[in-house]
Amino acid sequence: MERVAGMMWAKHFKSMYEGSMYGAGLAVFAVWGYTIANARKGVVELNPKRVADTLGGSVEDVTAAIEYLTQPDPHSRHKACEGRRLVKEGEFQYVLPSWTAYQAILNEDARREYQRVKQAEYRAQKKGNVSQKYLGAEERSDAAYGRGDDAGCDRIAGEGL
Repeated sequence: MERVAGMMWAKHFKSMYEGSMYGAGLAVFAVWGYTIANARKGVVELNPKRVADTLGGSVEDVTAAIEYLTQPDPHSRHKACEGRRLVKEGEFQYVLPSWTAYQAILNEDARREYQRVKQAEYRAQKKGNVSQKYLGAEERSDAAYGRGDDAGCDRIAGEGL
């Protein structure tokens, strides 16, 4: 995620709707979308009352969705923390174990786009067409995305998740 003109944004992947969450229900996908959009460095605050108010749903549905997202999933593409999408750290604080993996995908896409643009600029300059400008995506730094690996899963799992 990046700060862009005062707004926060996040990228949802198509695979989210086709993997092991397929058929999980509207509330689960709404809460998961909210989670992805509000996570910072792989950590998110999920107060069911606030999320329910934001999404226009019930506290019970949000609580059930959060419970679903914290359960082990043997069919998950990401095996960290037994496939859990969320690992509870505090009263309302959760870690997203797959955060780093998805940030790496975003960073790789940005790197490829950057290389494509730079190569086009080089070719244009080599042909003597220096007036032509290419606009490309800015590189994303993965230095800010250090959370989301297996660190802490065993400790947290031992606390009764």
